[in-house]
Amino acid sequence: ILQSFEGKIDVEIPRIEYQGDDPVYSGYRKIEGEVFNRESLAHLQEAEKIQVGKDMAHFLHQMHTVPLADAEKAGYTRKPFMAEAKRKETEEFVRSEFLDEKKRTFLLQMLNQSKEFESAPQKEVALHGDLDLGNMFLDPKTKRLKGVIDFGDAIGDIHRDFFYAPIRDKIMGKAMLEEYERLSGETLSREALQTYVVSRELRFLMRYHKKGDVKLTEEWRRKLEER
Repeated sequence: ILQSFEGKIDVEIPRIEYQGDDPVYSGYRKIEGEVFNRESLAHLQEAEKIQVGKDMAHFLHQMHTVPLADAEKAGYTRKPFMAEAKRKETEEFVRSEFLDEKKRTFLLQMLNQSKEFESAPQKEVALHGDLDLGNMFLDPKTKRLKGVIDFGDAIGDIHRDFFYAPIRDKIMGKAMLEEYERLSGETLSREALQTYVVSRELRFLMRYHKKGDVKLTEEWRRKLEER
């Protein structure tokens, strides 16, 4: 899969140096840089956040221009945003944890709409699938995007590659969307983006609620209450 992007993406991506089958493993050349995490995001200035958002847009635009036929040949397949069992589990969580009828109705509507958008996507592309903190590297001097790891192998609705940035930082997320639209000439559906963002935030909330992490549970509940 990674070989299908060689020479087509400007930032560094994993270059497999060795791999084995028993057990399955692989090793790739180290990508030099600063891991982009919550701490480094918190230290970025506004202009730096905007630039990183634009760099993320450039990366996705280059990835999304790879023909689907080439992606399928490399092993990409159509996979759901949320498995049906997880969707039902999330719906039950919403019904039990959100007692306010207006909020509960809104969240259930978002979950239902994510399924609808996925069944009739605006455009299908080869997705990175997890363009989130921890899977990107910044140049420690320039604070520009330097490398990306942890590629998925799914084809799906283009909007699925854009929900992490708005969740992590509104300034970075806005810059990312606007730059992608400028590069591609396409207009992304803000309704679809909101649907995927809210659905993903619900999954984060459920994860930390199950773990008993009170601090992060309240943090993600607060984010949802702001929607």
